[in-house]
Amino acid sequence: MKEVLKTFFKKYWKVSLGLIALNSVLLAYNFLYEKVDTGKHAKYLIPLILIQIVAEVGLVVLYNFLKKKNWKIERIFLALAGILGLAHVFLTPMNQLPDEIGHIFRAYAISEGKLIGEKDENGDYRSCISRTYWEVLNNAQGDSEYYKKLKDNFLSKTSDELWCWSYSNTAGYHPVVYAPQVMGILVGKFLHLPIVLTMYLGRIFALIVFLILCFFAIKLVPKFKEFFVFFAFFPEMLQQGMAYSADGLLIGSALLLTALAFKYIYGDDKKLNKKQIASIYLLTTLVSICKKIIYLPLFLLFFLIPANKFKKKWHKYLHLALSFALALVVNLSWMLTQESSVSANTENLSFVLANLLRFLVMMVGTALGANPGYYAESGLGLNLAYGHYVPLVDIYLYLALVLLVLLCVRNSEKIVLKRIEKYIYWLIPIIVISLIYFVSFTQWQYTKTDEVIIEGTQGRYFLPLVGLIPLIFCPLKSEKSKKPLSVDYVFLFGIFINSCILAMKFLHNF
Repeated sequence: MKEVLKTFFKKYWKVSLGLIALNSVLLAYNFLYEKVDTGKHAKYLIPLILIQIVAEVGLVVLYNFLKKKNWKIERIFLALAGILGLAHVFLTPMNQLPDEIGHIFRAYAISEGKLIGEKDENGDYRSCISRTYWEVLNNAQGDSEYYKKLKDNFLSKTSDELWCWSYSNTAGYHPVVYAPQVMGILVGKFLHLPIVLTMYLGRIFALIVFLILCFFAIKLVPKFKEFFVFFAFFPEMLQQGMAYSADGLLIGSALLLTALAFKYIYGDDKKLNKKQIASIYLLTTLVSICKKIIYLPLFLLFFLIPANKFKKKWHKYLHLALSFALALVVNLSWMLTQESSVSANTENLSFVLANLLRFLVMMVGTALGANPGYYAESGLGLNLAYGHYVPLVDIYLYLALVLLVLLCVRNSEKIVLKRIEKYIYWLIPIIVISLIYFVSFTQWQYTKTDEVIIEGTQGRYFLPLVGLIPLIFCPLKSEKSKKPLSVDYVFLFGIFINSCILAMKFLHNF
């Protein structure tokens, strides 16, 4: 340990000291901004900053220790992301994330065997959870007593009285996307645990599944490992990875699909075995059911696998056709067996069909910056509360973008792409983003005649596409390799940006 500490102070102290100072200033700024009218909180500012510093230094020292032990990059990620992910689990109040309350009641209904929701007399899908859950964990709009209530009632006895809530906005999601959360709830029920602990188990199981998917994505991708660590370490990734929603399974599966596609395209595999081919079927279907086939175009990556990696060249197109057909059948079967109250607005759908050019202009306008701050906040993890964006100096947004550009420019593992590969790496995000806007407009946009942007889209919707970014920056002709940016700084950045966001999140709910 003495050697580890010595290496830390010798190699990382300058960067760490700068980031610690930056985080401390940001925390003090937000503290004064949020608590300026309540002087009684002033005595907590210094302890909060000290706790943040100790946590940051401790994680950096742990990173150095694991590196000294020659842990592989994916194992180091799993250890550090596991710690930070658990912090997100308990420092993020229940119901505080966008639409989480609907996902919570949907997951709980599935845990009771209701895979297909049932409408009540009012036409709503409803589920009921013990009133103890509601009294302790209801924090949709913020509750300064949340952490105190959680501490006092974490193991309190579950009340038999029920509290019901409509989950009509999440009824259309396939039950498979809630499998991690439902597993946690079922374990809690099987062990007769208190309802508060049981609901947190749902988050913990979601985090575990998300981290496992990211672990294998980082492990299996033949190149760009530092990119995958960088993306998977974003606060919004860890936040949504543990949340009651479809995001964790979707993002993790999308990263794994992208990593496997890169492996099959650029890896050393001479022939794909049955398990590898089966993974194409599985991941194509899994990614497609998470958000109503919006992300199914990621499947196009598999078309770049060389045909000679299959037993016979025509086997490639047979397997790809069958995997695509399987995804469509699974999605169509679900659509035919359930009745969601969230259906396409036929008036808006007619508007799109009759005014396609205008709709395309709206999409381009929205994508190019109709509301860039909102996308940045909800995409990088700065939406710390439902319906409330905690003020945060934009320095971290710029740091994230600068680091990303440095990684792209200085990455020594650049691949010289064929023109068709370049086209597909650009085409996939264009198709997916268009589908995101189309679904948002036809389902959520209530007015259309005077609108110039498409409402309802958030930065987190684009996170499943981040694995494509390294390939988008790859050249069409050979370039001289430059010295790569050390992966140390990827981990350091992940540690400090998560520490900063977690501190802000705690402060907001303090």
